[in-house]
Amino acid sequence: MERDVRLLVGLPATQGVVEAALNNGVDLQDGTSSAIWKTRLESIFAAMLDNKPRYLQVRLIGIKDGGRELVRVGRSNDDEPIKVTRQASLQAKGHADYVTEGI
Repeated sequence: MERDVRLLVGLPATQGVVEAALNNGVDLQDGTSSAIWKTRLESIFAAMLDNKPRYLQVRLIGIKDGGRELVRVGRSNDDEPIKVTRQASLQAKGHADYVTEGI
């Protein structure tokens, strides 16, 4: 899992979401919007879940706004279809041990 996290952190889509979040929704490196980067990252997360049946969720959690999720893709169990979580349903996870330890 640690290797998967390191892989995901280094992806251009992950970096693009972070850069756009820091710059009013636009990645200043190339002008790509936050929405485009998030859609790309959602596709990558879904592909990871499709190939890792033991994983139920993949999330990108920001530091701002109480550790709000920026992207979440998941399923209830390995027989369920993979779903992208709507923006309105993303949660603050800053209180979770795995977030505070990761920071």
